[in-house]
Amino acid sequence: MSHSSAVPRSGFVRGSILGVAVARASARKAGQVLAVPFRRKLGRARDKQETDERVAKLLFDACSTLRGAPLKLAQVLATEDELLPSAYREQFSLASHRVEPINRALVGKILRVELGDSRTRFRAFEDIPFAAASLGQVHAATALNGDALAVKLQYPGVGDGVEADLRLVKAVLGPTQLGPAFEACLGELRERLLEELDYRCEAENTLWFREHVRMAGVVVPRVYAEYTTKHLIATERLTGRHALEYMANQPCQQERNRYGQLLVDLFHHSVFDLQCIHADPNFGNYLFREDGSLGLIDFGCVRRLDAQFVEGLRCFFTQEDYDGETIEQLHRSLGVVYRTDVPKKGLRDFLVRWTQWLRVPYLSETFDYAHQREYFAEGFALGNESRRYVGRAAGAYLYFGRSHHGLQRLLQTLGATVRLRIPSTS
Repeated sequence: MSHSSAVPRSGFVRGSILGVAVARASARKAGQVLAVPFRRKLGRARDKQETDERVAKLLFDACSTLRGAPLKLAQVLATEDELLPSAYREQFSLASHRVEPINRALVGKILRVELGDSRTRFRAFEDIPFAAASLGQVHAATALNGDALAVKLQYPGVGDGVEADLRLVKAVLGPTQLGPAFEACLGELRERLLEELDYRCEAENTLWFREHVRMAGVVVPRVYAEYTTKHLIATERLTGRHALEYMANQPCQQERNRYGQLLVDLFHHSVFDLQCIHADPNFGNYLFREDGSLGLIDFGCVRRLDAQFVEGLRCFFTQEDYDGETIEQLHRSLGVVYRTDVPKKGLRDFLVRWTQWLRVPYLSETFDYAHQREYFAEGFALGNESRRYVGRAAGAYLYFGRSHHGLQRLLQTLGATVRLRIPSTS
C-alpha cells in the first residue's frame, strides 16, 4: 500500500473499500477450497497457509486505508488465538503501531494548521513516524529546550470516518442476534470514540494518570501543553519495546512473571482504588523498558467507574458462594440485562458455568498463563454461548470487560505466572 494522503470520509466510499476487500478475500478462499481435491495433503496445508497470508494482507490493507474503527477492530482481533489463524493474527498485530504512514507533505500541512510555523517550535522533527495506528501517527521530535518528544498527529478525516463506520456496523449487525446489543451500546461507543478524537481529552487523561498512578515501576509520560491541540498531542518520548518485540528476545521466566504481576497490580489499582481504567488495552500501549519499568502510553480511551459498580465487581470476584439467581442479580447491578425470552434455568446454568470459568485465576494461589490454551478455548465457547442470553450491557461493563480481557491476553503473551486474588475490602 502506498503512502496515503487522507482517510476516506464518505460512508459509501468506506463501505466500498471494505466490501471490495471482503469480496477479493472470499474469492481467494473459494479458489483454495476448490483446489483441495486435486492436491496432496502437504500441498493442501501449504496452499491454505499461503491463502490465509494473502487474505489477511488484503483485509489488513483495507483496514489500514480506512483507519479509525476498522483498524481498532484489527487490534482486538490480533490477540484472539481461538478466533483467527496465526496468519491473520500476525498481520493484524501490525495495527497496534506499524500502519502505513500518511505522506510527508500532509504531515507538514497538519503541523502548520495546528501549530503555525512548526520550524520555530521544535529544535528537530522527524518526518518519518516511528509508530502509526488507528487514529494517528507518532513522530519523534526535540523541543527547543532539548526534551525528547513523541508528537502524535491525527489523520485528517478520521473523525468523519468513525461516524460512517458506526453506521455501517449498525446496518450490518442489525438483522443478526448481535444487533440489539450493539444498538444498546452505540451511544457509549460514539462517546468514547469522540473523546479519543479530541487530543485535549487525551492530554487531560494522561495528566490525571501521571498524578494518580503512584506505583513503583510504572511510568506515565509528561504532557507538553504548548504543543497540544485538538488534533495534535506531544508527550515525553518513552523508550521501550512492545510485548511481541520484548518476547522475541526470550526474557527469563522470572522477569516475565515480574512484569505480569506489575500489570495485574496496575489493573487492580486502577479499578478498585482509582476507579478509572485505561480502556484501550492493545499491546502497543505498553512499553517494556530497559530499566525494568513499564511505560503506559496513549490515554485516549479512558473509562471512569462509579463506586457501586466497583463494589459490585469486588463482590463478583471474591464471593465464594453463589448460584445462578445471585449472579443474575449481581450482573443487573453492573448494568447487564439478560433476555426474558429464554428459559430461566438455561440462563442461570450458563451464568454459573461462565462465572466458574472467569473466577478460576482469581481463586488460585497463582495462575500460570503460559499453559492455558484450553482455558481460553473454553472462554471463547462461553462467549459464543452468551449471545443467546445477553440483551444489553451498560458502557462501564463493556469497557471493563474489554480491558480485563486485554490484560488476560497480555499475560498469556508473556507466559507469566501471577497472583490475581483481590482483597475483599478496600
